[in-house]
Amino acid sequence: MSPPLAPTWHQKKAISKTLELLNRDVRLGIPRCRAVCYRDGIMTLPFQQRFLALAKERSPLCVGIDPSAEALNGWGLPDDAAGLRSFCERLAETCAPLVASVKPQVAFFERHGPAGMEVLRRTVEAAKNHGALVIIDAKSGDIGSTATAY
Repeated sequence: MSPPLAPTWHQKKAISKTLELLNRDVRLGIPRCRAVCYRDGIMTLPFQQRFLALAKERSPLCVGIDPSAEALNGWGLPDDAAGLRSFCERLAETCAPLVASVKPQVAFFERHGPAGMEVLRRTVEAAKNHGALVIIDAKSGDIGSTATAY
């Protein structure tokens, strides 16, 4: 069995922030058992607490990332995986550092097949690297533009 990997800079920052928030919560009388354990053994606060902390620090806005054909064309981008990647990179770099959360709509990525799903993965990764929470919007039978993409 190989030894565990050392935490990355982002993981160390997340651990530090989590400990800071946990200590604050204990001072406020909120028990530590409210933390949720995710992968890597890092204790993470429940979503609502992480959202409220980011909303105070940044903005409570949630930016929808809906790369429809119309949106790509409106930005002068082709309706293909390259256009999708460019659109999402721009939004993640511009918005993710300023808001509490982003919400990519899966249908608009799925319509580009595996290449589109790779763009979704990279978009999620970029938003998280900027400290934003990510909500994956994957509901079918939704409004017209999303239903059309499915």
